[in-house]
Amino acid sequence: MDRSERRARQDLKLLLALVAILVGSLSILSSAMAGNANRGSELATACVECHGQDGVGQKPEVPNLAGQNETYLLRQLNNFKSAVWVGETTTAAEGDGWRGFATVYERVHPIMGVMAASFDARALADLAAHFSSLSCHSSRAGEQAEPDPAPARTARCESCHGVSGQSDNDNIPNLAGQNRTYLFNQITSFQRSVRGAEPQPGVHRLHPVMGRQAVLLNEDEMAKLADYYASLPCR
Repeated sequence: MDRSERRARQDLKLLLALVAILVGSLSILSSAMAGNANRGSELATACVECHGQDGVGQKPEVPNLAGQNETYLLRQLNNFKSAVWVGETTTAAEGDGWRGFATVYERVHPIMGVMAASFDARALADLAAHFSSLSCHSSRAGEQAEPDPAPARTARCESCHGVSGQSDNDNIPNLAGQNRTYLFNQITSFQRSVRGAEPQPGVHRLHPVMGRQAVLLNEDEMAKLADYYASLPCR
């Protein structure tokens, strides 16, 4: 194990401890804004073009939402809403580009930002409840699962995302059965953000844990991990 990997493990342990402390608070907030899946079903007509009637991504780069953890979905919707792409530049001081400095936001997407901003907090909670209530869809259903490409790498993934990509923590997404291209793009986005690459619409995604993990991977490793988790059956 080289120095960078040891440092990443130490940082991960610290961050997981902080996450554990915050989980209780997040649970309280989640229950206070518990969504209504029936109302969410009516609102979800606005999401059909990209995410389908059943919460299944209509393009390889679009995620499957069906069966995803509810608290995680709601957090992503709120992240999109808080950072809306409003122009062609990133010069916040000039009043255009990102709303504020993009690097303080966890996730930015030009389409999802506008969509999320069109709903109030209650509606976002209802949408999260709706998609979470749907039966999940494995992107490669019926195909044989890929062999674990690097047990040492996936072991780090399992500490948060669970064995076989199925997380027991509602704040953390399931990876199993997710679209391969989407998974690869997200890992790339985490890595770019850590390395200080210029934020771009649909590319910027900042996370203290995922960034430190992604930066340890080369492109081939990212591709193999995406292939592996996409091939696993969802719940």
